[in-house]
Amino acid sequence: MCTFNINGQLEKAHCTFQDTSGKIWDDFDVISHLTKDSKPKKYHQCIPKWLEFPVTKGEDDFQVNLKSGAINCNSEGMEISSKVASVLQFTNVRVPKGSIIKQARLQILGAESDSLNPKINFRAFQPTQSFECKYNTLSSKVQEAINSQSSVFWFDEDEGWEADTVWTSPDLKDLLQEIIDSDSWKEGNTIGLAMSGAGLKNFHSFEKSQCVSPTLQIELETCEDF
Repeated sequence: MCTFNINGQLEKAHCTFQDTSGKIWDDFDVISHLTKDSKPKKYHQCIPKWLEFPVTKGEDDFQVNLKSGAINCNSEGMEISSKVASVLQFTNVRVPKGSIIKQARLQILGAESDSLNPKINFRAFQPTQSFECKYNTLSSKVQEAINSQSSVFWFDEDEGWEADTVWTSPDLKDLLQEIIDSDSWKEGNTIGLAMSGAGLKNFHSFEKSQCVSPTLQIELETCEDF
């Protein structure tokens, strides 16, 4: 048991070890070096936070013929080439406005093996959700994304490009950060990715199975003072 404020000294306490019979086995004083004006030291800590957003509906992954503009919403396989663009839409992206994205990557499951390295062009945008498959026509946002000059290229020589293995894109954080920082962004909005380029690649879509659905991974830097 300890008694505090000994002789009016706020920093001093007297403690005793006493058993149930009343015998005192030890006693000692404790002196605090903190004054009444002392404040606890504040710490600033940043912890990475991983979020995953898979395609959750068939109408949120579709292909666009770049020449005719024809839309295919029902294929189990998605194609990326100079003739066909694949568009993926990730709904309910729970990233607050003003967040700092440390990294962001797309994971897709390869449908066919290919030893050739492609040059895939990624473009990000905020889509009009499910517009294309509902009305069978391209929205202006998808058209702008396909033709956008703001892009990231994927030509990873380390990728094996084997069927039924996960292909992981390069870092897309700059593309997504631009969207998160835009005036129109709100937590829970949808993010779209349009992909096209040289070198044919095929991967599985949501229609193949929810288990192999394309997934957007985002790592946020979350910081707090305590």
